[in-house]
Amino acid sequence: MNPLIDITIINKVIKAPIHDAFKVLGVDYSAASTRFGTHGISIKGAATIEDIWLNNDLDPEKVIDLITE
Repeated sequence: MNPLIDITIINKVIKAPIHDAFKVLGVDYSAASTRFGTHGISIKGAATIEDIWLNNDLDPEKVIDLITE
């Protein structure tokens, strides 16, 4: 895949409504929420994946890794 296309897709997913983004990634929201909780990360009030790392002052890669774990 073209790197510009990859970046475009990733940017769209991280800025999409969180339930839609998880659905696109094939991730169960409840399971991801539990994984975040076990790492002391709150997703409460997060409207997007990007909000998760911004609200918790985290590295985006860590958030993506936990989502896709």
